[in-house]
Amino acid sequence: MLGVLYNSFIEPLIHFLELILNTAYSATGNYGLSIIIMSIAVNILIFPFYALAESWQKEERRILKKIGKKRDDIKAVFKGDEQYFYLRTLYRQNHYNPLMAIRSSFGLLIQIPFFIGAYQFLSHYQALDNQSFLFLNNLAKPDHLAKTVNLMPFIMTLINIASAYVYSKDFSRRDKIQLFAMAALFLVLLYNSPSGLLLYWTLNNFISLIKTLIKQSPFRRKLRSVSLYSGRIYRFLKIPTWSVFTACAFAMSSAAFYYLVKIRMANIILHIAYPVLLAAAVISALYFLWRYRDNFYYHLATLILSFLWFRSLSKLFTEGGPFKSSLKALFFDLIIIIVISYSLSYLEKLDSYMKRNKIFPKKQQNRFLYGSLSVLVLLGGAVLQSSLVASAPGEIGFSGSIVFLVFFRTLLWFGLVPLFFFYAGPKSFRRPILMLYIIFAFTALMNFLFFPGDYGLISDSLQFDSGEINHSRLQIMSNLVIPLLTGLAVLLLFILKKGKWILISLPVLVLALLSLTAINIFRIQTHESRNTSGPELNKELSPRIAFSKEQSNTVILFLDRALAGAVPIALKDFPELYDAYDGFTWYRDTLSFGVNTATAIPAMLGGYEYNPQGMIDQPEKSLIDKVTEAWMVLPTIFSQNKSSVYIEYNNNFHLKFPKEELLALSEDVTIDSFYDAFTQRWLGESTMISDFSQYLQRDKSLFMFSLMRLSPYYFRKQIYQNGLWNSVGRNSNDLKQVANLAGARDLLKEWSSLDYLPELSYTGSNKSTFSFVGNNSTHEVLGIDSTYTPSISEIDYPQEDLRKYGSTFSAQHIYTNVAVLKKVTDWLQWMKNNEVYDNTQIVIVSDHGQLRKKVYNDLFKGVEPDENQPDFNGFHPLLFFKPFKSRGKLEISDKFMTNADVPSLVLDAFGDFNNPYTGHRINSDKKSEPLLVGNGVWEIFRHLPDQYLYDESYYVKDSMLEPSNWSKIK
Repeated sequence: MLGVLYNSFIEPLIHFLELILNTAYSATGNYGLSIIIMSIAVNILIFPFYALAESWQKEERRILKKIGKKRDDIKAVFKGDEQYFYLRTLYRQNHYNPLMAIRSSFGLLIQIPFFIGAYQFLSHYQALDNQSFLFLNNLAKPDHLAKTVNLMPFIMTLINIASAYVYSKDFSRRDKIQLFAMAALFLVLLYNSPSGLLLYWTLNNFISLIKTLIKQSPFRRKLRSVSLYSGRIYRFLKIPTWSVFTACAFAMSSAAFYYLVKIRMANIILHIAYPVLLAAAVISALYFLWRYRDNFYYHLATLILSFLWFRSLSKLFTEGGPFKSSLKALFFDLIIIIVISYSLSYLEKLDSYMKRNKIFPKKQQNRFLYGSLSVLVLLGGAVLQSSLVASAPGEIGFSGSIVFLVFFRTLLWFGLVPLFFFYAGPKSFRRPILMLYIIFAFTALMNFLFFPGDYGLISDSLQFDSGEINHSRLQIMSNLVIPLLTGLAVLLLFILKKGKWILISLPVLVLALLSLTAINIFRIQTHESRNTSGPELNKELSPRIAFSKEQSNTVILFLDRALAGAVPIALKDFPELYDAYDGFTWYRDTLSFGVNTATAIPAMLGGYEYNPQGMIDQPEKSLIDKVTEAWMVLPTIFSQNKSSVYIEYNNNFHLKFPKEELLALSEDVTIDSFYDAFTQRWLGESTMISDFSQYLQRDKSLFMFSLMRLSPYYFRKQIYQNGLWNSVGRNSNDLKQVANLAGARDLLKEWSSLDYLPELSYTGSNKSTFSFVGNNSTHEVLGIDSTYTPSISEIDYPQEDLRKYGSTFSAQHIYTNVAVLKKVTDWLQWMKNNEVYDNTQIVIVSDHGQLRKKVYNDLFKGVEPDENQPDFNGFHPLLFFKPFKSRGKLEISDKFMTNADVPSLVLDAFGDFNNPYTGHRINSDKKSEPLLVGNGVWEIFRHLPDQYLYDESYYVKDSMLEPSNWSKIK
C-alpha cells in the first residue's frame, strides 16, 4: 500500500520538481542557481496551503483559548464517562473537534511529500554529478568542506533552529522542544546527503524564517493595505463591471476572428483590441484585490494571477511590445486574468442565488459531489484504460499492478484532491464549486465520447503512428466552446428547477461506466482465452530456423503493412538492391483484399477460398473457423509431404492462432515467437541506449493518456509531448536526444529479430523445410530516421523529403519500409554464404498497405486523394518472389497479382495440390473474375458471424493500379 501511495502521490511530485529544475537550468545554465529557483518556486506554490494551515491553527487556538478555563475545570472535577460527556458537550457548543489538532498540523504535513520527493529526486539525479556551485564542488555528493566533516548540514540546522525559535515565540515549552528536536533529527538524517539536496533544504528553512519575520513585522500590515488602496483606485475610475466584460467580449471576438481567419484587417482589429483587453485586465485585478477576503481560494487565485501577469508582461517587454509579440498567448493570459478576477468575487452572489432558489440543497450536495467525481474517476481510471487495451488486445498490454496503480492515482488526483479543494474553501463557495465539478464531469464525458481525436493507431508504448498531435484552429475553438455550453446547459437546468435530472443522470452514468468497464474486461479476457495456446516467448538467441543444403526450402517472410510504394524509392536510392535481391521478381500491381490484418491475412495464408467472396461462399463455417483454417492450409500440405514446418508468430494479428492444431500435424512442427525477445540484447550491443525502462514509465504514461483524452484539444499536444507523455522532465537539449524513444522502443521489438535472422538460422536439416516468419517492423514506423537506421533522438526530416513525400507521416513510412528492405538483404546474403540460396524459394509479402491516403506512392502518380475514391494505398501490399534456382538482377513485373497468390506461388514448384480442408484445387483461376475487397474494422471478432462486415467495398478487375478498374458497391 505504501508503494501505491508513493507511486500515486510522491512520484508525480518528483516529475514536477524535475520539470521546475530543468526549466530553470535552461534559463540559467547553472544547477546551483536552478536548485535555488526550484526551492523558491516550491515555496511560492505551496504558500496557499500554508496560509490555509495558519488559518486552521488560528481557529483552533482561538477556540482553545475560549474554552481553556472551562475545560480545565471539567478535568479537575469530573472523571471517567462524566468527564467525557461534559467535554463533548463543551466542544460541541463551541464548534470544536479534537481532530482540529491534526488539521492544524497541515502546514507541517504538506512539507513531508515535498521533502520525500526532493530527497528522492536530488539524491539520485545524475545530471548533478560534477556540477559545482560557489564553494560546493559536486552537488551530487556530500560537501566535505572541512576535509572529512560536512558543513552544509550544520548550516542547515542553524537556520532551522533560528526559524523554529522565531516561529514558536508564543508556543508552549513542549511545542518548542518538539521543533528543536525536529531540527536535530534532520541533521542526523541528512548529514551524508548530496550537497545539492542540502542546498535545497537549507534554502527552504531560510525562506521559512523570512516568512515568519515578515508575518511578525509591520510590513505585513502594509501589504494588507494594498486591497484598501486598490478599492480607492477602482472607485476613482468608476468603471462598472459590465463595461469591463463588454471590453473583454470585444477583445475576445477580435482575437477569435484573427485566430480563425488571418487577414490584414483582422490583424489591425487585434492590435486595437489588445490595449482594451490589457486595460480590462488591470481593472479586474484592482477589483479582485478590493473585493476579496483572506481565504484559501484568494491565495490560490493570487498565485495564478501573479504568474499570468508575470508571463504576460515579460512577453510584452522581451518581445518588443504588443505589435511584435505573440498576441495569441497574451490574449489567452489576459482573458484568464479577467475571468479569475471577476468570477471568484461573484461566487458569493452565485451561492446566495443558488441557496435562495434551493439549488443544491444541503441534503443533496454530497450526492452531486460524489456522483460527479465518481464519473471523473471511472472515466480516467477504468473506462479509458480498459477501452485502450480492449481496442487492441494482444498489441497493448498492461499488467494488473499497473492498471491498479493508475486507477489509484486517478482516484487520488481526480477524486480525493478535488474533495480537499471543495472542503478547504469557505462554505459560501461550495455550491458554485460543486457546479464546476459537474461541468468538469460532463465536459470530460463529451471529450471522451465525441472528441477522441484522429491520431491513428496507438502502439504498446502509447505512441500514435500519426506522430505529433495537431489540431486545426477550428477544431480547437469548437472544442473549447464545449465547457461553456455545458456550463450554460447545467445552469439552465437548475434555473428551470430541473436539477433532479442531473441528480438522476449521475448514478446512471456511473452504472453505465461500470458496465462499459466490465464489457471491456470481458473482451480482453475473451481475447486472452482465445490466444492462451499462443507460442511461448523464447529469449535465447539460438539457431532455430532450419535450412537444408540437399532438400528444398520454402520461406515466407511476412512483413505486416509493408508498402509497395516504397520499393521504387529504395531501388532509386540504393541501386545495389537490384543485385541483393538476386533472382527475385517484384510484382508491383498487387492487390490486397482488405486494409487491415484481420481482413487481409486469411487470403494471403490460404488462397482465394479465404478472400471476402470465399468467406461468403462458405456460410456453413463461422468466420473465426475459416480464418483458423487459413492458417492451417500450407503447414498441413508441407507437413503431409514430409517437410519440417517452422512458424514464427508474434500474436499481434488479432486472430485466433491454432497452436495446438498445428502441433498436432507432426512432431516436426515448431511454433515460435520473436516479439520483444531480443530487444534488450540488441540494445546491449548497440550504442543507442542501455535500457528503456528508466525513461518509459508506463504507469505514468497510462495516467497521462487518460488525462489527455479527457482534456480539450488545446492541451493535448502539451500532454502528449511527442509520445513521451511528459515522462522525461529533462531540459530541451536532453529531451531532443530521447524525443523518439517510444517509437524506437516499439520498432526494436521487431527490428531486433529482423536484424538477428542470420543468427537465428542454421543449415543441416535432412528434410525439406517450410518456414513462415512474421515481422512487424514495417508497422512500427516511428523509429527510423532519414539515414534509414533506428534512432531515439528527435528525427530531422529534410525539407526535400517533406516536399517530395508530402508530410512527416508519409516520410516516416517511407524511411521505415526502405530500411526494412535493406535489412532483409542481410538474411539473403546469409543464405548465399551458406549455400542454401539456390534450393530455397522465398516469398516476401505483406497483408495490406497503409490505410491512410496521405502516404506517398508514386505508382498512383496523378491520382489525387478523394473521399469518393478507395484508399488505394491500403489495398496495395508488397509482393516479392524468388523461385528455386532463380538468379539475376531484381525484375519488376506488371502482371496483376494478389497476395492470395502466395499459396500458388510456393506450391507450383511441387505440382498441383488440393486444399486439405475443402478439397478444392489451390490455384489463381479466380483472379480473372472481379474481386471483392473491402474496408472494415480490424478486430475479427467485430465482424459478422460468417463473413466480413465492411464500411465500404469494391470490385476490382485486371489491375489495381488503374482507378477505372475499381467499382464501388452501393
